[in-house]
Amino acid sequence: MGTLIIYNNTLSWLPEQANLELCLQKALLPAHQKALVTLNLLTSQEIQALNARYRGKDKPTNVLSFVSPVPEAFREDEHLGDILACAEIIESEANSQGKTLESHWIHMIVHSVLH
Repeated sequence: MGTLIIYNNTLSWLPEQANLELCLQKALLPAHQKALVTLNLLTSQEIQALNARYRGKDKPTNVLSFVSPVPEAFREDEHLGDILACAEIIESEANSQGKTLESHWIHMIVHSVLH
């Protein structure tokens, strides 16, 4: 199963890691089932700065994803990439869209991995 390492988790609530990793596994290609993905939780100011730098959009966003350079001989346990997420924006979106927070987090993880 894919491994998700979570950094900067100061949140009082985040979906269970096992649920997030199950969604990660469902989004990964068969050859990458044991890949490592990191989830970095950022403030809206931090993600805005990165969104401006990497996408030329000077505004906060819900998630950014970055793929790691994948060597030709990819090993199953390689670091596949990073997801940078803003919990504040994800929570706001879930509320405004009438979604549960857990379902929106899962959507964001799957969406990010597919990028």
